[in-house]
Amino acid sequence: EARAKHHQYVREGKFGRYQGLTIWSPNINIFRDPRWGRGQETYGEDPYLTGRIAVPFIRGLQGGDPVYFKTIATVKHFDVHSGPEPERHVFDAEPSERDLRETYLPAFEVGIREGGAYSLMCAYNRLFGKAACGSDFLLQDVLRGEWGFDGYVVSDCGAINDMWRTHKVAPDVAAASALAVKSGTDLSCGQEYRSLSTAVAQGLITEAELHTSLKRLLTARMRLGMFDPPERVAYARTPYSVLDQPSNKRLALDVAHESMVLLKNDGGALPLRKDLGTLAVIGPNSDEWLMLLGNYNGTPSDPVTPLRGIREAVSPGTKVLFARGSDPADGFPLLDRVPSSALRRPEGGPGLRVEYFAHYELEGEPLFTGVDSVLDADWKAGAPRDDMDPDAFSVRWTGTLTPGTTGDY
Repeated sequence: EARAKHHQYVREGKFGRYQGLTIWSPNINIFRDPRWGRGQETYGEDPYLTGRIAVPFIRGLQGGDPVYFKTIATVKHFDVHSGPEPERHVFDAEPSERDLRETYLPAFEVGIREGGAYSLMCAYNRLFGKAACGSDFLLQDVLRGEWGFDGYVVSDCGAINDMWRTHKVAPDVAAASALAVKSGTDLSCGQEYRSLSTAVAQGLITEAELHTSLKRLLTARMRLGMFDPPERVAYARTPYSVLDQPSNKRLALDVAHESMVLLKNDGGALPLRKDLGTLAVIGPNSDEWLMLLGNYNGTPSDPVTPLRGIREAVSPGTKVLFARGSDPADGFPLLDRVPSSALRRPEGGPGLRVEYFAHYELEGEPLFTGVDSVLDADWKAGAPRDDMDPDAFSVRWTGTLTPGTTGDY
């Protein structure tokens, strides 16, 4: 429903317009407008800094083997992908030549030419009237012509559909797919390229033109070692045991320490003495581990919140008090913590009765039932189970909650 409403608003032009332009490097971006909605993914606002950080990031992902990639890094979104987020499917970016060359292209160029990224993702928006995934200027003249890129280009998810549905640069999905492939978009993140057989039948694209993209994609898979015996591919023999090692955690901690910048230290208040008698930690995010992350993230095995970190750093004799201090947002009060002992299901016993339905209506017989000791609905973009449609399900918890203190929740 939310997705349908979003597309309706785009069609009806209900989103307000304001300026804000963006550049992306490997899964990270820099941005020039703090109102843009994905600032938590950024390295900063400096194209030079972004490029310098991107190079070792890419090399670390792809590895140093002369034949095989460890994995393939994708720099994104190419180019002039800008905020606000809702308008990315409809707007046409028109930067000056100087702004394009000095602000938007440099980090990509460094990531491709110096970092050696073997994949690039084209953006949703248009640039100078052409969809980014159908732009000869971006994908042919600049990327492959000026920079000598020999990897493959993948679309942002659904961007090929945008070419005909919102940008109107093609009459239908087959024409949009043909235009994208001929322009240099080798792979679609979506279902659109299923229409390429129709495009061939209609004479919109030839099989020879498809072979160009096919060769690039199969070459990438070959360089990942997917068709070779594992004993020939060093990275295929990497054991799972290398993950989450103490040495990795020490390095991550060192990086965190060395990347901090103390802007002001009035009276030498920091570092705090470890023998303080009492210390108060106040704030709604002080003990929320999810707030340590951005998005497109994995789940850390042992996240350390500010409250936990402080408790572990002070002396055993220091009393550490914690208070949420305020609600996370106006009109959004919640319980600090709900112990499982505060939950009772209707038939008795701890926890809540949970029912999962394979539709929106919360009616009829549930697909399955169970008991939850905690409320955890973090299913990301999926559903609670593989046999449920992630776009058509509902969940109901039933029981009694007894909070520790009286109040509005």
